[in-house]
Formats: sequence, C-alpha cells, structure tokens
Amino acid sequence: MSLFICRNIFYNSSYKEIFPLIQENKIWLGCKFGDMAFRVPDHYEPRATRFWIDESGQKWRSLGTICWYTNLDHEKRHEELILYKNYYGNEEDYPKYDNYDAVNVNKVTDIPKDYFENMAVPITYVDKHNPDQFEIVNANDIRTNHDAPQKSHGLIKDKDAVITTKKSLTTKDEENYALTDRQTDRQTDRQTDRQTDRRITYARIVIRRKM
Repeated sequence: MSLFICRNIFYNSSYKEIFPLIQENKIWLGCKFGDMAFRVPDHYEPRATRFWIDESGQKWRSLGTICWYTNLDHEKRHEELILYKNYYGNEEDYPKYDNYDAVNVNKVTDIPKDYFENMAVPITYVDKHNPDQFEIVNANDIRTNHDAPQKSHGLIKDKDAVITTKKSLTTKDEENYALTDRQTDRQTDRQTDRQTDRRITYARIVIRRKM
C-alpha cells in the first residue's frame, strides 16, 4: 500500500467510506487535530468568518475541526490512554444499549479502567485511539436486536442508538403515580413513561480493551 497523508474535516470520520478503514487499522489520525489554517486560491471568495488576507496578498481560511488522515505510523498513535474511572460500583453511570451489547460512555475521560467488554464511546475517541490498548469493534457484530439494521459504517448511530433506563422515584413520586383500579390503560401508559427514561445518544464507536 502507498503511504499517504491528507487533511480533512474530523467529523467525516463517521462516514461509511472512512470509518471502516479506521476500524481495520488501515488509516488513522495524524498528530494534529483541531484548529488549522490553510491557504486558498486567489479566486476564493471572501467569507465573513475565518478568512483573511496576509501582507503578501495570500488568502487564508481556518476551520476548528480539521485533522490529518494517514497510514504513516507515529509515536502519538501508541500513547497509552490513562484511565482512572471504575465501572464496578458505578454501573448506573454506564447504561446498556437496547439494541447492542455495549455500555454507553458519555466522555472519553469516563472510559473505565476495570471493564473489558464492549463500550460505546464518542467519535472524538478516534484522536486518542491506541491500537495496542483497544480494538475497535464493528457494531453490526454485537446487535442484540436483529431488527436493528446493519449499518455500512459500523457505528452505533441514529434512531437505533437507544438506551432505556428506569427512573429512580422518590416516595412522593410513587404516591403521585400509584395506580388504582379506576385508572385507565391510557393513564397506566403515562405512568410507565414517568418511570422510564428513553434517550438516543449521538454516534458512538464501539471499543474493547486489550490490556
């Protein structure tokens, strides 16, 4: 394979044409991710923001979500991600998905140090991925509900990224929501809604610890 390096918008990482290559360790992010400036041609039309012309007349633009994609290995790619959170004893902070055999992790800094099963983490994890420490799992392979469609990008995403949890009700809540024989089925459905929390997360990458 030819070696390459190119610059692109970071959130393109979730595209079906790109993410499978990241999962298979065929491409990865370079050393820099975030705000970058770049020269644009003379015919480029001025913009209201993030556009300027330098003293030599060169036109410039900048974007805040730019990254490098490459298949050139580099030291940053093998830096160990330091973990300090615990899963066990804090299970309520890591709810399971309805349609996938994975727990949700809200932030990269919340990845637990004592959990070695499937974890669904934010897309920004890609910038921290160390292939020696974690493997990226295709979410299609861990579906628990086979009515959830296979997705070509291999992420947990869109309406299938559902988590349903039970709400913790106070004694007063239970008194207010207590059912009686006179209540209708419609009222029962509303009471059930009050006791459960159903939410859809943003796109997630599934990872699993190696060490």
